[in-house]
Amino acid sequence: MFSLQPEEHDPSLKSCDSEQMTPLHYAAMFGHTELVDFLANQESNLNALDKNKCTPLHLAASKNSWKTAKYLILAGADAKIQDKNGRTVLHTIVKHNGDLSRIIDEEVVMSLVPILNIQDRNGDSAFHIATTNGQIKSASVLLRLGASV
Repeated sequence: MFSLQPEEHDPSLKSCDSEQMTPLHYAAMFGHTELVDFLANQESNLNALDKNKCTPLHLAASKNSWKTAKYLILAGADAKIQDKNGRTVLHTIVKHNGDLSRIIDEEVVMSLVPILNIQDRNGDSAFHIATTNGQIKSASVLLRLGASV
């Protein structure tokens, strides 16, 4: 039976399926933070892109998996990466009716401030999407952080 030495990493943990999704994408999408932690410690690419140019962070945010999204940000996932529609993780959170107040705290705020005013392919910032969707809490958080109106 094949066994890994403690310092080796299983290459199948970095493999992609037909959607270009890695095990880390799926773990993040389903909010399995402990598995995300395991995969991150196996040197999985935190910024791997699927066929829609979504990272595991985008997928965690799209499913309102706050604990997982926060873990990924603190582990070094790049919040600036834009998907095929030009959306950052902030766009993704508000697009999927997420409450930014549940993820924004002192630990992650510095990773998100630089992307506050990035516009997607439609020219919309996260603030614009939040206000269009009537997400008062998220819009307030974005304004407090310095989003442009």
